[in-house]
Amino acid sequence: MYKSERLVKELETIKKILEKSAGKGKVNNNLKTPYEIAVVEQLMLKEGRAYALEKKLTNYVKYIHKEYEHFDIPKFPKIIINNQKIAFFENRPLKKQQNFVQAYFSNTPVIVAILHITYFQAMIIRYRDEVINYMVLRLLDPK
Repeated sequence: MYKSERLVKELETIKKILEKSAGKGKVNNNLKTPYEIAVVEQLMLKEGRAYALEKKLTNYVKYIHKEYEHFDIPKFPKIIINNQKIAFFENRPLKKQQNFVQAYFSNTPVIVAILHITYFQAMIIRYRDEVINYMVLRLLDPK
């Protein structure tokens, strides 16, 4: 599951860049400017990090399905889904109509962008762990 670890580390790097650039670093383990928006848009949208992230997250789920299908792993939900199906955007009609990149990183404070990325990391780790569980079960009980 090297691909999982590599993607989690890439996301951690993006978080560090956001912390340093948009959050202006930390003081007493808190971001100096947690509500900075312009730098988030610059780093994630204009420099293309969010578009690359969207592609990597989509490809990661496809990779798991293809690479481990012989272990009878069920299809995992996409990490990137239509915003209209996300409860977080339920009462935010403007965000509901936006694509992934706009909804998660446009007009978004640095602290929220970091939380989104942390969530994506958690999903990758969850999927990795589920794949490992299915692999072990299949090895213990081959069909």
